[in-house]
Amino acid sequence: MVFSKDFINENVLFPAGCFDMHIAANYYEEKRPNEVRYYTHEGDGKYIEEYNKSGRIVERCYGGNNIPLLSGGGAWCGSTAELARFVAAIDGRPEVKDIISMESFQQMIEYTDKDTFTKDYFVHKRDSVMKINIPGSREGQYIQTDADYVNVKNFSVKGEYAFEARGLWYMENDMMGGPFVSHARVDRPNGRVVVVEAFVYAPKDKKRDMMRQLEAALYTLNLPQEQEIEEIVISPEVQEEKVQAPATAE
Repeated sequence: MVFSKDFINENVLFPAGCFDMHIAANYYEEKRPNEVRYYTHEGDGKYIEEYNKSGRIVERCYGGNNIPLLSGGGAWCGSTAELARFVAAIDGRPEVKDIISMESFQQMIEYTDKDTFTKDYFVHKRDSVMKINIPGSREGQYIQTDADYVNVKNFSVKGEYAFEARGLWYMENDMMGGPFVSHARVDRPNGRVVVVEAFVYAPKDKKRDMMRQLEAALYTLNLPQEQEIEEIVISPEVQEEKVQAPATAE
C-alpha cells in the first residue's frame, strides 16, 4: 500500500510536530532552500548514467536515482530536529506523547521472526553494526566477519533460548584479525533481541585463555525479566526458538 504525501503529512508528520519534512527532488537545482548539498565518494561510483536512461552521465546523488519514486523508502528529507521530533513521537516513552498506541509500538519492536537466528542473518547484521561502530585507523577500514569460519548453534541459558556464533573477524583493508564469540538472547518484555560479544586482537599472544575468560562474561548477562542467581545453568537441549503471534496493532 502506498500512501500519498498529503496523507503522511496529515496523519503522521503534522501530529508528530514535523512541519518541515518534504519529498526530496532529483537534482541540485531542485533542492529546498535549507537542504544540504550531497556528495558522493570517489570510490562509490561517483558518476553514472542518469536514472531516466537519457544517456547523460550525472553525479550519482543528483540524477542517478528517481528520488520521489522512492517515497517512504528513502525520499523524505528533513532536519535533525525534525527527525528527533518524529522519533520522540513513536518511541514508547512518556516524555512526549506518541502518535501510535502502546500496542502498536510493542508490535513494531517485537521479535517475531525465527530467521533472526540463522548464520547468514547473523553475519549480515554483525557486519553492518561493526562497519558503523568499529572503524579502523584509516578511512575504509572496519571490522567484518570471515563468514567461511563461523559456527553457530542453539543452546539454553538459565532455561531460556540462546543463539551462539563463534568464528574469526578481520579488519577490512588492513591486516588485523582474531577470534570472536557472540550470544544472542530474546528480551521478551521489551520485544527485542540482545546480542553481546567478545573478540580479541592479540597478534603476539595465545588467545585461548583470553577468549575463555571473555566468553565466561557473556553468560553473566541479566535480561530485565531475570533474577541474579549463584549458578548459571547452560544446556544444549534447546530446539529452535518458537515464535508467538504478535499483538494486534490498533
